[in-house]
Amino acid sequence: MRIINVNSATELSSQTEALFHSLLQKKQSAIRGFLPAGKSAEGFYQALITDQKRWTQQIQFLQIDEFQGVDNFFLKTLQSQILEPLELLPQAEIIQASWTEKEFQAHIKKVLLHSIDFALLGLGPNGHIGFHEPSSENKSFDQKTDPFAQSSGADYLGGLTMLTEESFHRVKNAPSKMAFTFGAGSFLKAKEIILLVTGEGKNEIYQKFLATEPTGTLPATLLKSHPNFTVISSI
Repeated sequence: MRIINVNSATELSSQTEALFHSLLQKKQSAIRGFLPAGKSAEGFYQALITDQKRWTQQIQFLQIDEFQGVDNFFLKTLQSQILEPLELLPQAEIIQASWTEKEFQAHIKKVLLHSIDFALLGLGPNGHIGFHEPSSENKSFDQKTDPFAQSSGADYLGGLTMLTEESFHRVKNAPSKMAFTFGAGSFLKAKEIILLVTGEGKNEIYQKFLATEPTGTLPATLLKSHPNFTVISSI
C-alpha cells in the first residue's frame, strides 16, 4: 500500500489526475474502470473537465452503485459531473435502477469478463467502499456456491444490499435503503486501485483503516491485499 499525504482537496485532485495521466500513458488508449458518485471525487472530476482536451472520451466508465427501484439517482449526478462534459456516456456501463437482483448479477459477470484498468473509490464514513457495507465476521460463504452472496470478505463481487442507517442518512434525499453495488471482490480485479480520503469527519475511520488488518467489518481494508493500491489523503 502506497500512501500519498496532501494538504488540501485541491492537491488531492491534482495527485489523482496525475495518477490517471500515468495510467493513460501506459495504456496509450482509453482506460476502463470504476468511478464513484460520492463527494470524494468531485474535485477530481472538475480537474478533468478543466483539462477537457486530454480527457474527452479517454475513460470507459463503470458505475459502482445505484439505488434500486427508482430513477437512476447516482447516474443523474454523474452525468452532470463528468459523463456529459467529457462525452463518456456512450461507452458507459451503467446500472439500471429497475433491474432485479438477478439482472444485476448478470451485469457484474459481463463487466468482469473484460480487463479493468482502475478502481477509483472513496472511503466511506463507516469504512464502506461503494455500498459494500461493514458486515459481521461470523458471516461466511463458499464463493463456488454463490459468488454474489454478501460476505465479510474480499470475495464479495457485489449484489443487492441494504444500506446501514448511517449510509442512508448521509445521502441527501436518498430514495431507498436498497441499492445495487459492486463489492471488494470486483474492485480487487482492477489493475490499479486508488482510494480517496477527504472530507469532514473522516479522520477517525481513516486512522482505523490504517491500523486494521483486512476485515469485512471495515471493507476498505480489504483493498490492502492488492499489489497496486494507492491511498491519497487530505486528512
